[in-house]
This record gives sequence, structure tokens and C-alpha cells, in this order.
Amino acid sequence: MSSDVYTTIALPNEVLLKEKGSKHLGFSHAINSREEASELLKKYRELHPKANHVCSAYVLLNGEEYASDDGEPKNSAGPPILGQIKSKNLVNVLVVVIRYFGGTKLGIPGLIKAYKETAALVLDASEQKVIELRESIVVLFDYSLESSVKRLIHEHGIEIGKQEFNEKVTWELLVQPNLKKPVTHQLLEIHGLEII
Repeated sequence: MSSDVYTTIALPNEVLLKEKGSKHLGFSHAINSREEASELLKKYRELHPKANHVCSAYVLLNGEEYASDDGEPKNSAGPPILGQIKSKNLVNVLVVVIRYFGGTKLGIPGLIKAYKETAALVLDASEQKVIELRESIVVLFDYSLESSVKRLIHEHGIEIGKQEFNEKVTWELLVQPNLKKPVTHQLLEIHGLEII
């Protein structure tokens, strides 16, 4: 897949995995920032005050990764969850696995398996969504230049974002990152058009 697109999940999802009496609740969310992930984790802690562990992991588009064992033995919960997100090549995704202890110790291999399986199940149940990255070029031009600008838009498959029609036309053009330079160059060749 080109670097101009990325895959995330479309909607939040949840699953339940039972392992030797312990309940593992898995939740998946599309997120855009570390702050969003922190807010969701705070919400889950409030919703499940009696849970033994609220373990989680996320991967952001900027390459930032996070994994928390939340009191489970080191690397037995967060990293297995993170591994599932990465193995599916997903970004801007948070997975939370909440564990209610059922009386039987699972041991570290058992914990790794339970957290990994719960993360895999919730991600498999989550519909994927491919998002194209776009960069913005804002142009200002006279109405007489609209057909020239539209020709360029159709030629490169450019989306139009915000539009304003005042004394002059202001359009936000959303272009693929690899096309930004050539499109900017072509726009500047349209006499009377300004990039703002």
C-alpha cells in the first residue's frame, strides 16, 4: 500500500473471551491522538471499577506506539495487544482489554495468549476503513479562471474542500502529498491565480 493511504477501523467494537473463569472484554476504537486514547482509557476505568486490569495498546499514524500491562506481569498484556494491531497493519487504533480475574491463575504464557486472542478477536470483528492522506492548497482567483482551475482539478483527481464565493473565489484543494509540488507549479502558471 502506498504511503498516501492508511488503514484504520470504521466503528468501535467489543468482544468477550472467557479463559479458565477469567473474563477478558476487548474493545477497539479509531483514534487520532494520544489525548483521545487517554480519555477513552479513563472512561473504561470509570465504567469497570471492579476490573482487575485495564490493559491497552495503540498505534498512531505519526508512528507513536503505546502498550500498558496495567499491573499484569511485564510484557504479558500490552505488547501482545500491540502486536495484533501491528500485525494487521492498522494505525490510529486503540485496543483495550479489561480483565476480571476468575480465580484460576493463567500464568504468563496463558496471559499472553488470552490478551493476544482478545485483541485479535476484537480487531477481526472491526470493519476496516482505508483513508487517503490529503494535503491542502488554498487558491484565490477571479470567476473567469474557474474553468482553468476545474480542468486541473479533473486532470489530477483533486477534491475540493472549503469553498467561498465572494468578490473572488476561494477554494481549498485537497491533493495527494506526492502531487502537491507539481499541482502547485501548474496552479501558479494560471495567470491571476493566487495561492494563499
